[in-house]
Amino acid sequence: MDADFRWTARNYSFFWGRSLDEGIKYRLGTLFPEQSVQNMNEIVIKPRELFPYFDAREKWPGMIHDVRDQGDCGSSWAVSTTTISSDRYRFFLRI
Repeated sequence: MDADFRWTARNYSFFWGRSLDEGIKYRLGTLFPEQSVQNMNEIVIKPRELFPYFDAREKWPGMIHDVRDQGDCGSSWAVSTTTISSDRYRFFLRI
């Protein structure tokens, strides 16, 4: 079975008729962070300090994995974390 797990920004009918709470419960698969994390201060970045345009696909062509829609998978955080770690490791090694 060769599933297409790429994600595209669009209107997903899967969410029609669902509440925000249902979306959070069934799609995020996360728990509230510990109180120490909730008490952290926000990092404030001034817009003028940012690049006006940046596309990682142009900076590192062929080194960025596609975004995957993992459905209701409870381990989606692990897949996402591993994918990002893999991309960052490739940047570090310049391969």
